[in-house]
Amino acid sequence: MKLLLYGADQNSISQDDIHRYILSDEEAKKQLNDLKSLDGVDELIIYNNEWFTEYYFLVDETLFQHGDFLTYLSNSTEKEIDEVILDTYSKFNADLITHLLTVLVGIDFEMNSVAFLADAEKAVVESGEELENTFLNQLFIQAVQFISELRTLPELHDMFQSRTDLTLQHILTCFRHLIFNRFYIAGSEEYIVALGKMLYRNGAQHITLSSTDKARDADIIQSLNDWAESLSSKPLKKNFYTPITKNAQLYYLSSADGIIIEQITEEPGSKEEWFYDQLNQLLKEIETIRHNKKKQCLFILNEENNEFSCDDMEQKIYNITPDTEVSLSIETQVEVAKDYFERQAELETEKLYTSYKIYSKEM
Repeated sequence: MKLLLYGADQNSISQDDIHRYILSDEEAKKQLNDLKSLDGVDELIIYNNEWFTEYYFLVDETLFQHGDFLTYLSNSTEKEIDEVILDTYSKFNADLITHLLTVLVGIDFEMNSVAFLADAEKAVVESGEELENTFLNQLFIQAVQFISELRTLPELHDMFQSRTDLTLQHILTCFRHLIFNRFYIAGSEEYIVALGKMLYRNGAQHITLSSTDKARDADIIQSLNDWAESLSSKPLKKNFYTPITKNAQLYYLSSADGIIIEQITEEPGSKEEWFYDQLNQLLKEIETIRHNKKKQCLFILNEENNEFSCDDMEQKIYNITPDTEVSLSIETQVEVAKDYFERQAELETEKLYTSYKIYSKEM
């Protein structure tokens, strides 16, 4: 058996041809079904987004023919095989694992978005395989978990400066063990889902979410609770919540140890303006639920002039604003962080590759 990767990304392909390789969701599903039928393919995950498309194979070397895959890619891209070979890159075994860890942090694309983690989780779901029965699915799950934990290390803060990372870094300065704290996150769907997942992966077990589109809240919470359950072999209690009524919102706000608010530029009369007006009013009404003061940390993302206040809370307020200016000293610190990441990735690769060797012997 052999771990095999073929990939194409915006760094390896000309801009004129990138559209030939980047797949829509439907195209990825079709290719997944087609390629699973090739001789020697035991497992396959297609990890794709707007930046790259990567094919992760577990193959039987005695049956799998590289030419079959390259021919398929040639037909799908409408390019000659020799051009496909030049456009794509490949990795094997331990190098594949190191590459996956690197891709998950976005180093090669000068990005540090947690969206790459969400794309990897989506790829596992789309693979259509039982999670516990396939090595590639377990590899992706463990790699995402490793990178999620790595992003919280102080040694890597200079490397991870996305909106979600900055918020999590501030949260971890307030709370030592997230398992003992309750959190309330308000903002856009993309932000609250990404931060909610990061908090959960780092130990939080009671997370309330409120999006600017209230009609989406129930579906968001159901999806997150399903996601959390998929990560565990044991049945879990519910970890994600959303307030349905005003009294429920007051309860969740008053009982939260950390309240995180993503500020979005709102147009007059928009649903975002109404959302923040209501949230500000609710914060001021907390005393109707709780008559004793409670120490809470209030985190406000991208808010220069804090409009949120509550006299009842003994608040410690953090205003979080991503720094768009990069100085020479910061660039040096980022390089130091990258070196640290590479050392950690090397150690994790050894661990995961050992698991692979055990798995391959049992097959």
